[in-house]
Amino acid sequence: MQQTEKRENRRIEIADHAIRCFAEHGYAETSLRDIAEAAEINLGQLHYYFESKTDLILYTIRRYKTRFIGRLVEAMEQEGTTKNRVTSVIDLLIAAATSDAKTHRLWYDLRAQALFNPDLRAATSEIERDLENATSTLLHLQQPEASRGTIHQTFLLLDAHFFNALQMTLSGEDPEGKRFRRTIRRLLVAAIPATTK
Repeated sequence: MQQTEKRENRRIEIADHAIRCFAEHGYAETSLRDIAEAAEINLGQLHYYFESKTDLILYTIRRYKTRFIGRLVEAMEQEGTTKNRVTSVIDLLIAAATSDAKTHRLWYDLRAQALFNPDLRAATSEIERDLENATSTLLHLQQPEASRGTIHQTFLLLDAHFFNALQMTLSGEDPEGKRFRRTIRRLLVAAIPATTK
């Protein structure tokens, strides 16, 4: 195995430890020392792989969100009816908002931090564009002519309902995401009429 590949694999291992720490305690309350301890390395070794806490969180959240978006797109592109593909997307969103709620709340934590940190702002804006592009793919399953305005509005609604679902999950009010499922299905049925077929 080449040195660059070994280094990248080690960065991935550290990022996996980091996202668990960040998800549990939040960005501001998690120190590099906490992450080094979780990864069973010292701070010097951590700095060899990541220059700063910002560098680490950017790498970590990009990796996590890229994989999440990839699963959404995969669900949209599977064979079958539009209804089945949309149902698969809904199932993924429900699982993300319930089983993986702590990790996804980190995304909203970072978006708040990005209001004060230009480096985070650039990264979160990039990820938001990717999420909006995934929304575009979803709408174009049935509406190839969907306008950019419609896509943006649908993305904002999905994002708001997803955030609310996280709050409901973490507060214990709707741990299984039943309310979120009903809400998002209504939203997507309105946006993608073929969902009912």
